[in-house]
Amino acid sequence: MHLTEGCKFCDKIKLIIFHGLAHFFLGEAYFEIEQFKNSEVNYNKAIEILEHNRIIPSWKNVSKSAIAKMKVINNEPDFDLNTVVGYVDVNKAKIWDGWIRRNIGEILLNMDDQHLDEAEGWINKAIEADRNNGTLLNLGRTYALYAELYERKGEPNKAMTALNKAIEVFKDCGSDGFLKRAEESLASIG
Repeated sequence: MHLTEGCKFCDKIKLIIFHGLAHFFLGEAYFEIEQFKNSEVNYNKAIEILEHNRIIPSWKNVSKSAIAKMKVINNEPDFDLNTVVGYVDVNKAKIWDGWIRRNIGEILLNMDDQHLDEAEGWINKAIEADRNNGTLLNLGRTYALYAELYERKGEPNKAMTALNKAIEVFKDCGSDGFLKRAEESLASIG
């Protein structure tokens, strides 16, 4: 609700950067509650705003990687994985390194069971980037994704370890929603 209003106000007063960012985060919020159509609309709106104004190209690529992630999870994999992987090389803002890598890991995790090792490699790279760049919320989200990977691999002890790390990070950064979800996931494993 607040992000929707924020988008309207940013558009009205021409706060272009924040308008694009608000749509991106609205896309993220819809993604988290599995409203994929609304998510895609907002990711695309963020891309449109950023491209039209020729600003923050790295964020535009994070948005594009998020759309690819959403499409795989929604069984609509009409994207080029090599293009998504290429966003890592052209990213100029270190703050997005882990985010793009986590999206790639999640894409590979959800494509099929043939890409689990490759997904693990990208998730490890995302954890390293999030640690190095101090992006705590993303670090917690990446540990939670690591737990999903271990569950898929049939390694519940490693999944619980990853969730405990995610819980610790979510507590440190005060992310109650992600914390609750990680605690529920941990309880379902144990």
